[in-house]
Amino acid sequence: MARAEHVARYFLWLSVESEPTPLTQLHLHKLLYYAQGWSLAAWGERLFDEAIQAWRHGPVVPSVYPSFADYGSSAIAQHEAREASELTRAERGLVEVVWREYGRFSAWKLREMTHSERPWLEAREGTPEGSPSQSVMRDETIRAHFLAVHDRACRRIGTTSEAFARALAEAKSGKTVLLSELRGALPRAAG
Repeated sequence: MARAEHVARYFLWLSVESEPTPLTQLHLHKLLYYAQGWSLAAWGERLFDEAIQAWRHGPVVPSVYPSFADYGSSAIAQHEAREASELTRAERGLVEVVWREYGRFSAWKLREMTHSERPWLEAREGTPEGSPSQSVMRDETIRAHFLAVHDRACRRIGTTSEAFARALAEAKSGKTVLLSELRGALPRAAG
């Protein structure tokens, strides 16, 4: 299993390699949350073992926070980036997908997104808005949220998550999978 700091440093690496897009602590911690969420949804297990807490400005991995605390709200220096030799190929692949999907959003947009999602809301339940909190975000809630997001995305392209998972497994084994094969998985609505 990866360590959250290795994942964080790989996100920094990707930000330097791609644009470069300077990342702040706020941005980095939201990306860690999304990576953990998609790992729980896709693999049924955590990407990293460290807890995620529902802080005032969204999800934060407290064990990673001190590594970059000196930067405050400023961009984290590029020399903090690492290519992530500690991560497996699959872990790097998941982080890269999360980067492509979520790295394009600003830190404040990601903050706004996480503030509207069930895992953060549930962990902060009963905590006044703007108050500090160290409530841990539950894996079960995070996984359920990301599975629901995945199911909605599959329905938009006209398939089911089961058919999509089957197609991915077949593609990994070398079989060519056509999008038309995925589309027939959902019954047509009665007209």
